[in-house]
Amino acid sequence: MLENIVRLPAFEVVGFTTRTNNALEMSGQGRIGPLWHKFMETAEKTLADVIDHSLTFSIYTNYESDQTGAYDVILGKPASNLNSVPEGLRGIAIPAADYLVFPADSPTPEAIQAAWMAVYEYFAGRTNPRRAFTADFERYSADGIHLYIAV
Repeated sequence: MLENIVRLPAFEVVGFTTRTNNALEMSGQGRIGPLWHKFMETAEKTLADVIDHSLTFSIYTNYESDQTGAYDVILGKPASNLNSVPEGLRGIAIPAADYLVFPADSPTPEAIQAAWMAVYEYFAGRTNPRRAFTADFERYSADGIHLYIAV
């Protein structure tokens, strides 16, 4: 993979959240699938006050350690501010940071999983660049699906 490090400005997202880990997700008892189901059923109504309905983010943050530990997932939309986050939702401010970008072939769970496998393979044993484990995210837009991995 050609290294494509991009610097993104800070942004804010409001959405639904859960805490999970990769072992749980691979066990068939994962929490991300049900989070997507809830998002697809209720996002239009509960996330009416967002700045861009054409974008969706699945943010991975608050890492316990690395890809083997627990982490939070926030599935949501970009917000203009976090001053009035609806009850039951979570707002998160993503600071400006550098990211390596990995494309996904389609929005299917299998394609997203394959893109994450490419991330794990890319960083296996690599010391430069190194994952920051601050906030990584999948960005869904008209331009396709891309994984942004903080470095």
